Amino acid sequence: MSDMAGKKETAENITNKDYITVEAILQDVLEELNRANTKYPLFFSEHEGYAIILEEIDELWDEVKKKNPDRLKMRAEAVQVAAMAIKFLISMEIREKVIK
Repeated sequence: MSDMAGKKETAENITNKDYITVEAILQDVLEELNRANTKYPLFFSEHEGYAIILEEIDELWDEVKKKNPDRLKMRAEAVQVAAMAIKFLISMEIREKVIK
């Protein structure tokens, strides 16, 4: 496990990492997902999941539209968007199996 275990993806803790490979990016997404799942329960509904994903996308958009956007901050927000999308899928799948 990398040095980011238990830490939120931020510009400060990603500056020294190699992000050339898809595997490295996916590892960061999984670490963010694990951090979020440790701190917060799965989504109660699709509406809640959508709202959380939208909030993360809005944070990404806030950085993107700046006159001088910070690439590392955009990357950190994009990792959070990806992690929440996965959490949405997991929450939906688990709820579907429980309801059946």
